[in-house]
Amino acid sequence: DILNEEKVELLSLKAKLSEYVQNLEKEKENLATANCDWEKNLEVLNIKLENRSKQLNAINVEKKDLQNVNDKLLQQSNDEKYDLENVIKELEKVQENMLKDKTRDVSFERELFEKLQNADRENKEKIKIL
Repeated sequence: DILNEEKVELLSLKAKLSEYVQNLEKEKENLATANCDWEKNLEVLNIKLENRSKQLNAINVEKKDLQNVNDKLLQQSNDEKYDLENVIKELEKVQENMLKDKTRDVSFERELFEKLQNADRENKEKIKIL
């Protein structure tokens, strides 16, 4: 009797152990499948990361090129501004000199006119005397 009970208990334990083993094997298969899926996803994500990295590098190169162009344009603009400021100063000097010359010319013309008037008076006086 005891042997039968132990035999039944052993068979029961064997059945439970067999069920546990089957469950563990199923879980192992499920985990293996999930692991495979994760590895595929990881590969896809690594490819995307590599592509993004290449895009970022290309953007950085373009940014550097644009900064160089911007620096050159800024330098050119500053040079042109400096040149224009010098031209404006020169034009202001020329204008100032022209105004001085004009003032001199007006004074000279007035002086000449006065001399002509005096000479004309003198000539009229000489004609009267003659």
